Amino acid sequence: MNTDPEIERIAPRLSILGAALWTLGASLVLAFIVGFSESVRPGAKSDLVTLAAAQFIGSLFVFFAMMRVYLPDASIGTALALQTFAGPRSVARVPVAWTLAILVGAGLFLLNVPVQEALARVFPAKEHLEDITPIFDASTRAGRVTLIVVAGVVFP
Repeated sequence: MNTDPEIERIAPRLSILGAALWTLGASLVLAFIVGFSESVRPGAKSDLVTLAAAQFIGSLFVFFAMMRVYLPDASIGTALALQTFAGPRSVARVPVAWTLAILVGAGLFLLNVPVQEALARVFPAKEHLEDITPIFDASTRAGRVTLIVVAGVVFP
């Protein structure tokens, strides 16, 4: 628990409702970017690079908006937990926190797979299958590497 009074003074708390609204905002920004790119270049919604760029730009936009609201005077390193509020001795805990965050994210992803499969059985969506299939078509080595990097790094 952080007990630094300076940080407590400048950093408002993020409620569950606030987190849900930020998530909704991120989804809307992503939908806007994908829609805009589709209007500029037809077929962009089935392009993996465009989807990855839209995800990255949308996430970056929401991250900076959240940073402006919740940590207006903090550095980007502090907001990303590359630096900590508690001083130099707690910096050794940063790799542990990042490792735990990655493990929790991977665990939640693995728990999400059966839920998604169950939902797909109950509510099949075959009309969008022809839009999604070309995204994962990687016939070259560079395409496969790009697919792995985008699916493993950018999308999560």
